[in-house]
Amino acid sequence: MSRHLATVTLIALSLGQIGLGEVSDPQIMTDHPVYRGELSCSTLDRTIEDAYRVFRERYGRRPANETEKLTALWIWQCEHHMHNLDPYVFGGQGHPDARERGWMETRDHGLGQFSFGFALCYSIHAQFGALVGYALGDLKKTNCTGVPGHTSFEAFVDGKWVLADMTTGMMVFDDSGTPMSIREIIPFVKDGGEKERIWTSDPRRSGWGQFRVTPFGDNWDVYKAIRGDRKLYGYNALPIVYDLRPGESFTRFLDPGLEDGKKWLFWGADYYRHDAKKQHGPYRNVTFLDDPPIGGNREGQGHARYGNGIFEYEPTLKDDSFREGLWREATSPEVAFKEGALRAASGSAELVFEHRSPYVIAARPARGGDRVWDIRKEECLDGALVQGRTSGRVRLAISLDAGQSWQHIGSVLRDFEIDFTDLVKGRHFYLIRFALENDSGLERFKLRTVTQLARAVFPRLKPGGTRVTYQSSRQSGIHGGPSIDLAERFRTSDDDPSHRVYRIEAPGPIRHVAGVARCQGEGPSPWGPWSIETSLDSGQTWKDAAPSLTLNEQESDWGGGRNAYIWANLDLPGNRSESVLVRFGKGDILAAEVYATYETASASPLTVTYGWLEDGKPRNHSHFIPAGSTADNWNVPTGREVARQWVRFEAE
Repeated sequence: MSRHLATVTLIALSLGQIGLGEVSDPQIMTDHPVYRGELSCSTLDRTIEDAYRVFRERYGRRPANETEKLTALWIWQCEHHMHNLDPYVFGGQGHPDARERGWMETRDHGLGQFSFGFALCYSIHAQFGALVGYALGDLKKTNCTGVPGHTSFEAFVDGKWVLADMTTGMMVFDDSGTPMSIREIIPFVKDGGEKERIWTSDPRRSGWGQFRVTPFGDNWDVYKAIRGDRKLYGYNALPIVYDLRPGESFTRFLDPGLEDGKKWLFWGADYYRHDAKKQHGPYRNVTFLDDPPIGGNREGQGHARYGNGIFEYEPTLKDDSFREGLWREATSPEVAFKEGALRAASGSAELVFEHRSPYVIAARPARGGDRVWDIRKEECLDGALVQGRTSGRVRLAISLDAGQSWQHIGSVLRDFEIDFTDLVKGRHFYLIRFALENDSGLERFKLRTVTQLARAVFPRLKPGGTRVTYQSSRQSGIHGGPSIDLAERFRTSDDDPSHRVYRIEAPGPIRHVAGVARCQGEGPSPWGPWSIETSLDSGQTWKDAAPSLTLNEQESDWGGGRNAYIWANLDLPGNRSESVLVRFGKGDILAAEVYATYETASASPLTVTYGWLEDGKPRNHSHFIPAGSTADNWNVPTGREVARQWVRFEAE
């Protein structure tokens, strides 16, 4: 692949010409005391505000200083995360942090929070570092400290380093109630014996909030030495937005198992042998997820799992409304509906549709069985299916790199169903292409894409009535990652030796842009400076999206030293430009991701339906949101008990 790719030409029709009707960025939250849903935590600012809300409601005040802000964020993250394996995303064969076959554990806070809600120590603390660094206004105020057999977490607050570890569940306080750093803890635990037992068992170690230390079965051994410091270790980039096109629905299930509660589709390690209920997929038996609050001398004993979602898309082909679901970076096909099918107006035509969401595509092994599944390596099914009916033969293909390459999945005639899960599992984006020839037509089709989602971001109902708040920003997203193949299509040919430049063009005004670069310094210390700039006028002027950053030998040593993730999120309210440049510099940039959102036209009507079990009986409640509405709220009449919750969004 060429390192310098021309910008992809967008569909020529304007928003006004085709009258876009998709519902862009539909989000809701409830008044649940802890798990309010995506609208409460889909951006860094919203997550921070929700963490401060929880802190205020429990302790009677907002966080008053940096130490209390860190504590509030640590509490929130501990209650929204479980500790286990494999939050894998596809970074690409050339990504420096990819392991086997291009797969890597994500360090993106938002992506990890929404697709997974679980991770091991180094990846969840990398993600947490992005959140805390943003909240403190300085990314270098966080450190994923290496200790024996573990990657911990510290933040520099109110003039000192403070431990705030989620996977051991520890903040540690001295005799006066001041939170401690790992270096301050080491003298009390490094020699072991009676002195350590007396000091670690002192109730003062759990501080003013009685934050019970080591609730997850870990011990103090990891805090007997420091193996290195890891700054600029994680980032936040992928926007938590998606679209629902006319004829599309998205149904989320709080518990795994899909419609009947028995279909186990997931993306992560299978904890089948560790779960007494013998259910497949990610699982944790000791966690504060599903068992809040942390504090009050409580141990985390939640038996937490994952959630699921289903996107189903069945557009109407008889009129031009199907065009609203076409991939915008393809040429508009010349087609017409005649003789009961959508056909090429002359010669041949290609219809290209897109799947894109912040939720990772799930799967189950074709072999199944009562055993531990390895879904990354085994042939898988049921995560992505297309079915329909043709008139004449139609060829279908899938692209994972935004049309740069295609994989044939079938040549279909009349009624058909194709399962292409194995191609798209673990991804957040794919294209599907229908190739129409002179004598062929497409009568109907339906796409079904099953995702995994973090149960902590499900907008939960509560007993005794639930208030629901709806909001749509009317922003659609463009993904240039996490795969480097998706980013490289935006790479320009006018890079200079010290910069790397990406151009994103959209069919509407750019509202948000995000970029992240995996850097490796060269030459003598310090390493850097690394920077991110944006331009809305084709490079005539540039604006700093993030402060320039440098590292030296004393600050960070991960990956052999000289390594960093630099990143920036930039909102652009009131901007009218439909193009943005993102420029990274300087030093050796090994990989990058770029994302944007853009303003869309008025939305279609949307119906939101909640379903749940109450006293063992199924109940549901629907609410209609008129076309064009960007905000709404209503009540769901829940009773004394609420179980097996699901919520469906349906766009007309």
